[in-house]
Amino acid sequence: MLPFDKSRCRESTLEIYQNGVKKKMKHEKPELSRKNPYFLPKYRYLELKNFCFQYNDWKRALARLDGWRAQEGDMGGIVKSNVPSDPTAREGTLRAYYSQHIELIDCCIAKMEPALQTYIRKGVTEGLSYRSLRARGCPCGSQMYYDFYRKFFWLLSIERG
Repeated sequence: MLPFDKSRCRESTLEIYQNGVKKKMKHEKPELSRKNPYFLPKYRYLELKNFCFQYNDWKRALARLDGWRAQEGDMGGIVKSNVPSDPTAREGTLRAYYSQHIELIDCCIAKMEPALQTYIRKGVTEGLSYRSLRARGCPCGSQMYYDFYRKFFWLLSIERG
């Protein structure tokens, strides 16, 4: 195996963070104490977090979806077998899939404090850190924000089953 050569990469991860593209949570602890009321096992939390990162893709796909372009290749791996040959049924399947996942996240966010809903949505779907959200006007302290952040994933775990 060849050694990693940084000079061949356009930007390192550190440069991306420093350039302000997105300030993601770098040192996030994926596992909480079992005493925390919003405790989730490490891998369940990571599963839910990656589920939420697809939110913007689902929104874009739902916006692009129309009856003329719902072709067999547009299924994107969501339906493993029995792909409907009827374009209308195919479009309905895609709309139901995207809408159900978007609504699941929106439903859990709706249970949060109204003033924080926008910031929680950005944090869980785009991976923005508290610092970058605070710079955008987040009205609470970091402790309160992360309590609601953890509560969101706890609610999502319950809703998703």
